[in-house]
Amino acid sequence: MGGILFIIGVALGLTLVIYPDRIAARTSDMNKSRILDLEAGAPEAYFEELRSLKTYSDNRGKTTMRLFGTLLLVFSLVGILSYIL
Repeated sequence: MGGILFIIGVALGLTLVIYPDRIAARTSDMNKSRILDLEAGAPEAYFEELRSLKTYSDNRGKTTMRLFGTLLLVFSLVGILSYIL
C-alpha cells in the first residue's frame, strides 16, 4: 500500500515540474473570479478576504509550483527507495 502512495507522489511531482503553468493559471483564474464576485457584492468568507486576495493574488506562480513538485518528487523517490530497501 505504501509503495502505491510513493508512486502517486512521483507522478504528481513530475506533473508539477513539467506543467506548472496549468495549475498556476487555474489558481490565478479562481482568484480573479472571486475578486470580481466580491466587488459585485458577494459576502466575504473570512475577515478582509477581498484585501488579501488583491494583495496576495499571485503567490502561487510557476516557480512555486515547480519547487513544490521538485520537493514532492524527491521525497517520493526517497520513500520508494526506503520502501524497497
